[in-house]
Order: sequence, then C-alpha cells, then structure tokens
Amino acid sequence: MSRAFLLGLLLVSLWANAKPSILINHSGYLSQQDGSFYGDKDQRWQLRALGSSEVLAQLSTDEKGHGQLPKNLKPGWYQLSHGDTEVTLSVGLDGPLQTLKLLLNAYQYQHAGKALFDPVTGIRRPPAHLKPAVAAHQDSYTNKGQAWDASGGWYDAGDYGVYVATTAITAARLLEAANVLETSQLELAKQLRSEARVGLDWLLKMQRSDGAFYRKIGGANWPPLIPPHQDTQPRYLYGISTPDSAKAVAVLALASRVMDDTQAQSRYLRAAQLGWQYLNTQAQQKIDWHQGDDGGTGPYMFNQWDQQSSLTHDVDDRFWAAAELFLSHPSDSLQRFLETHLPEQIVLFEWKDPRALGVQHLLQSGQLPKLNERLRQLLLERCNTLREHALKNPYSVANSRFIWGSNKMVAEQGILLAQCQRLAPQQDYLSWAWRQWHYLAGLNPFGIAYITGLGSNSVQNLHHIWGRAVGFVPAGMMVGGPNQDSQANIAPKGLGMLSYVDDAKDYSVNEFAIDYNGAAIGLLAELISQQSPIQEKAAAN
Repeated sequence: MSRAFLLGLLLVSLWANAKPSILINHSGYLSQQDGSFYGDKDQRWQLRALGSSEVLAQLSTDEKGHGQLPKNLKPGWYQLSHGDTEVTLSVGLDGPLQTLKLLLNAYQYQHAGKALFDPVTGIRRPPAHLKPAVAAHQDSYTNKGQAWDASGGWYDAGDYGVYVATTAITAARLLEAANVLETSQLELAKQLRSEARVGLDWLLKMQRSDGAFYRKIGGANWPPLIPPHQDTQPRYLYGISTPDSAKAVAVLALASRVMDDTQAQSRYLRAAQLGWQYLNTQAQQKIDWHQGDDGGTGPYMFNQWDQQSSLTHDVDDRFWAAAELFLSHPSDSLQRFLETHLPEQIVLFEWKDPRALGVQHLLQSGQLPKLNERLRQLLLERCNTLREHALKNPYSVANSRFIWGSNKMVAEQGILLAQCQRLAPQQDYLSWAWRQWHYLAGLNPFGIAYITGLGSNSVQNLHHIWGRAVGFVPAGMMVGGPNQDSQANIAPKGLGMLSYVDDAKDYSVNEFAIDYNGAAIGLLAELISQQSPIQEKAAAN
C-alpha cells in the first residue's frame, strides 16, 4: 500500500473518532425554513430556550442521523441536548443576513491598489501594486514591455493575481444578489452594487482598443509570505482570450441594466458592444497563451486539472454574453445566436461554463417567448438531478464532484435549487437549497463552518499570503473545501467529502477566492429573499 493511502486511512479513523456528536448551522436558523441538524442515528434530543429548564420539544434523529427543529420557534437562543452533549444555536436572529454581510465585508481585504483600514479590527495596509503592468508579449496592438495601467480590481484569492474570468463571475453574482434583495434590503443592495463596481471598473482597464480583453495581471513568480506592498516584482499583462472577453462582455452588459449610475451604465454598455464586435471577428476560441505565462498566476483555461469539455470552446461564454447583451440592447442577430446556440443542458454558473445565468435571465425577462418552455425545462431538469444527488448524500449535498472549489459548487447548486422554487413552488426545492447552505455552515463531516470567523467552529488556518504574513485571519472568507485531487498533497486524496484538512499550507482546500464568496452571497441572497412574511417580520423585530 502507498504511504498516501495509509495516511488517508489514518485520517479517516481519526475523523471517525473525533466526529462532532451534533452538527448545526453556525450562522443560525430561520424559524420558517429548514431547520436541519445532525446527530447519531435514532437519538432523542431535547430542545430548550437558553437558560430555561422547560423542554419545548422532544426531537428525534432518523436512521441517517438527520433531525429537524420545529418551525415557528420564537426568535432567540436555544439549546439542544442529549445526555451530556449539548449545543447552543440561534433561531430567527438574522443570522443568514449577518453572514451575508460578513462575506461581503471580506472583499475589502482583496482590494488591489487601495489602502486598507478596517475599523472593526484596526487592521491597516498601505496601497500596493500601483505601478503600471507591462505587456508580457507582443500582439497586434501592444508591444512587449509596453506599460499598461491595470491597477485596481480584486486580488483573486490568497495571492496577488487579478483575473478577468473570476472578476466577471464575481461581479455578476454580486449584481444578481443586489437584484434579488432589492425590495427587502435596499441599503444592502446598494452596497453589493458598489462592491461590484470594483471589478467592473477594473474590467474596463483590461479591454484593448479593438474590444478584446486581456486575461490577467500578475507576477512571473508566486509571491512569498509578504504583504502586497512588499511584492515589488514586475506585474505582467497576459494575452487576450475570447472566453474571457465573452465573460467580460456579459457582466458589463448586465451591469448596464442594473447599476444605478447612468453614466456608468453607458460606459459598460459601450464596452460590452465593442467586445461583442471583436468576438464576431473570431470564428473560434482564441487564447493568446505562451509557455511560462502561469509561473506566478493561475491558468483559468483548459489545464491538467480543469478539463471540462466547455473549456475546449467558447460557445458557453458567448451564449452568456449574447443573452445579457440581448436583454440590454435587443437585436435580430443576437436573437438568432441565442436561438441557434441554446444549451442541451446546464450545470452550474462558474468561469468554466457561465450559461446558467444567461438561461435564468432570458427566462425571467420573457423577451423570447418561443424559448420560455425550453429554458424552464433546462432549469427544472437540472434541479431534479440535483435533488436526486442530495437524496443519496448523507448530508443532503447536491454536488457530486468534490474537486478544487467544491464549496463554491455546493453554493451554486443551492442557487439553482432556490431559483427552481420560484418556477415550481410545489416541489419544495427551497428546503434542498437550504441544506446546501447548512452543509457550508457546519452540517458536514467535520462540523466546521467553511467560512472564517463564523460561529464557534470555523476555519482557523486560512491559506492567504497576506493574512499569513501579518498573522491575521480575515473573517468572512469561504475556503475551497474538500478536494479529492488534493494538489497540495496535504489533505488526503480520493476521499470525497473527507478530502479536507484545516491547514494554512494547503492551497487546494483551504484557500479563499472571490468567486467562492460570490457564490455563497448569491445563495444567501436567494434564501433570505424567499423568507415567509412571518419570518421577515420576526427578524425585523
């Protein structure tokens, strides 16, 4: 047997012995929604108000260890107990909403080219990476070594690279969350749009005069454990890409409809239209990639670990771009493109395949009535598949692939389930959407909230260069989570949901990324927006 396999068996044994006796959602529950918890199978649990001896309910777990809190509990703190085991949890105290705000606040730590002063923690950081980048290669419009102002944007993850692919996905998720929360959380919606502008305005800087977008900004080498202002290596502008250009077109077109600044709306729409004009000159996917381009930045294209078929072409990216552009500025040519490139199926919204959001927006708009039934069918077929996966999973997780960024995938599957609830309310997709959030917030094999600073048992050892350099764990950062490929060779390989370890050195499971938080924010926005009027009133009080 290999050493790695034996280590995996040892870790599974340790996990089995150390597994928490009860698993709860560390962000709290809402009294009208799914109140899942997990204990040992066929157990009886007593529920009391915190500080009271009165038993409010006798609760049982089933053969899988799954239990349910009663609905209509008054907002407050409660205690679940079984023998000597007890745990404290909150109900109806706006926990999910406060968690969304925590996730949104974490973006301040990722702002490139901007000084940081966090009034809550007192953490300070001077601005960094203010100098222009230099073109890594020559193309028809830019000379090698030419200076290019690409300051701003978001550091993508635990390092200091800035990428068009994940910026577009993240900004779209923030804008979508703002739209969903507009009626119930107006001020929060404004904050979400304001944060999205950090990415949107940076995207404009990455556009070439012919409409194409460069892919990314970063150093030739991964930075050591130093704060960003000490990372003085040259930063390079890497070649254009049609998939990334299409994603930028899509989110800029979306922003042109939903932002509350008319001048910004016009800028975004002009950039999106120029980008689409460029895409029309390229019959096939084009990525200006050179050997050595990924020495200090991630590839975000087809590579050793990301080999989905959608990465062999850019049709999925162009579909999303065409959908958002059509809804912003309809044309016959865009309509024909959409009608002739309708996907056969959808998966989840991510940089590898963003079509799901285009399908959703086209259906919501009703502007292509001939396609409505097929668009609706695409979403419901996917949600039915996700529900089948969740039924088979001991923690009701709809995601069936535990690879790099699996937590983001769980959140995105939850978003789809919540959206399907609006299409087919009688199917109770919403409970399954809540269970995806429960998993991320503590109902998982480790009983851990995969978001730093959330509850009494959350990620402690974040892989984050700046945080590790200054000895600080920023709160509100969701990590990638279980990854059976374990590229860092620290977490055990091949164990699905158990391929995880809370280790700051393991970039393959314990690193934060902007699109991870975007997905979590998107899921919480959907769940919060679908609270019952009774729960909304209770939370407000």
